[in-house]
Amino acid sequence: MDYSYSHRHYLLPEGCKDLIDTIHMPREINVDIVRREDGIIFKFKLADLRGADADIIFEGNYLRVIQKPPDENRRDRVLFVPPGHNVRKALTTYTEDEVLVFVPRC
Repeated sequence: MDYSYSHRHYLLPEGCKDLIDTIHMPREINVDIVRREDGIIFKFKLADLRGADADIIFEGNYLRVIQKPPDENRRDRVLFVPPGHNVRKALTTYTEDEVLVFVPRC
C-alpha cells in the first residue's frame, strides 16, 4: 500500500522540497475591498507591508502594490478599479495598523 503521508513532502506546498523553502515563500499581500456609494476603499494591513519599502501605484484602471523587502523576495498585488471611478483623485491614509486607499466615483 502507498500512503501519501509516508512521503516526506506530502504536507508541503507545491514546489517546496523542505520546510526551509516553506519559510522563505513570499506571502500574498492581503486586501479588503469595501464598496460604498461614493467610491471604493482598499484596506491593506500594515503588518503585511511592514519592514520593507512598499509602492502604491495606479496604472490605468489598476491599483498595484509592490513590496520590496530586504530579503529580495518581491511581492506584487494588482487590483482592478472598476470604470466610473476617478483614480486621479484617489486618497491614501495611513492609520496605526492599516493603509486605506479611497478611490471616489466620477
